[in-house]
Amino acid sequence: MTYAAAMLALPCMGLLAGCVAYGPEGLAAGTPRAQLEAALGPPTAVHALPAGAQQLEYSRGPMGHHAYMLYLSPEGRLQRWEQVLQPAVFAGVQDGMSTQALRRLLGRPAHVMGVRGGEVWSWRYANNDCLWFRVDVGETGTVKHGGSYGTDPLCDVNDITRE
Repeated sequence: MTYAAAMLALPCMGLLAGCVAYGPEGLAAGTPRAQLEAALGPPTAVHALPAGAQQLEYSRGPMGHHAYMLYLSPEGRLQRWEQVLQPAVFAGVQDGMSTQALRRLLGRPAHVMGVRGGEVWSWRYANNDCLWFRVDVGETGTVKHGGSYGTDPLCDVNDITRE
C-alpha cells in the first residue's frame, strides 16, 4: 500500500470503528444489553426499576432533539423502547416531582440555568415551531409549576442572511 493510500484509509477506518447508531430503531425485543451498547454506545444514565429491571437512557442532546429510554428485563434483555421528548410525555411532569423522577421521565436536559430559587431545566425536541420544553426546579430539588414551552434561544438570533 502506498503512503497516500494509507493516509486516506486511516480516517475511514476510524470512522467505521467509532460508528454507533443514533437511535434504537431496528433493535429487536430480547436483544441483550451488551449488544445494545455495542450498537448505541454507553448510555447517558442507567435507572434502576423494580424487581431488578433497568432503564437505559440515551439522551442525544444538547443539540439533539431525542432521548431514548430502553427498558430491560431483570435478565438484561430489551423489552421495549420509547422516544420521550414529545408533548405527550411532557404532560407527565408534575409539581413536586423529584429531579430523579424527572430525569427518568425525560432524560438529561439540554440546558440547565441557575435562577433565583433554583434552576430551569430545558430540553430541545422535534417540532416545527423551534420550541423547547422547560421545567422549574426549586432549591429543594423538586419541580415547581409543572413545565412550559418557550422559544429555543438558538432560534432567537438575528438571521445573518438579512441585509
